[in-house]
Amino acid sequence: MEWITARIAKRSPSGTQLVALELDHVPADYVNPGQFLQVTVGDLKPAYYALASSPGEPILLLVKNDGPMGSALANVQVGDSVRITPPIGKGFPLAQVDGLDLVILCNGSGISAARPVIRSEIARGLPRKVTFYLGVLSEDRIAFAEELAGWRTAGVDVQVILQLPTPGFRDGFVQGAAAIDGWVRPDVGVVLVGVPQMIEQARALYLSVGANAEHLLVNF
Repeated sequence: MEWITARIAKRSPSGTQLVALELDHVPADYVNPGQFLQVTVGDLKPAYYALASSPGEPILLLVKNDGPMGSALANVQVGDSVRITPPIGKGFPLAQVDGLDLVILCNGSGISAARPVIRSEIARGLPRKVTFYLGVLSEDRIAFAEELAGWRTAGVDVQVILQLPTPGFRDGFVQGAAAIDGWVRPDVGVVLVGVPQMIEQARALYLSVGANAEHLLVNF
């Protein structure tokens, strides 16, 4: 395994227990949103993190302060070094859903992998309808919260779904919200990113209405 040493260029909180880390490294082989890499600090066991940055930009990682590796990364400071691998995986095969309206079902820190998809669609001028469902436990767990308003202004339909009922927010689960809104149908492309249970349930919902399995995109 090839390892690269990179330094922390920027560090900022991004929700409860979440920290966004920008590294001083632009990976040449990051070409598709949804790719990920391994990260380690010191002698700790490496962990996988999705790239929250877009291809051609310095690496941006969203880190949850949880467990030995997550805690170590969440507490690094600007100038500290970490070791990373080159990008891994195929990313989301978005070419399979060209020409279809795009629904993104995401929960928790899965927004890391969804972010470059959304930014790519905006950069293309939103040639199709993009609806983004983000599910989190509570309002304070929303990562990249400051970017959501900008995505809405650009034309993305952003729906935040909280598990804990909260005034001003929808509650429940992202797959249920998509069904209520009429987006569980066979003529759309779907990006699925988050916990396995959500992905499995959403996939079953879409297949039950006749969706093409190749239009249900995951990054693994």
